[in-house]
Amino acid sequence: MFGDTSNVTAHLVFALLGTPWTNRAAMEVFVSLPRTVAVVIEEWKAFGRLPVVE
Repeated sequence: MFGDTSNVTAHLVFALLGTPWTNRAAMEVFVSLPRTVAVVIEEWKAFGRLPVVE
């Protein structure tokens, strides 16, 4: 999924947990970032949700 990450150094990690419309709007802002910046955008309700046990 991520490939070889042995030579990757992130100096800044930004995480946004928001509603779907907020996340879509925020994606337009995160363009042309330096290679040392990582951005994680996820729906806040789905983050950490456990699977249903049957």
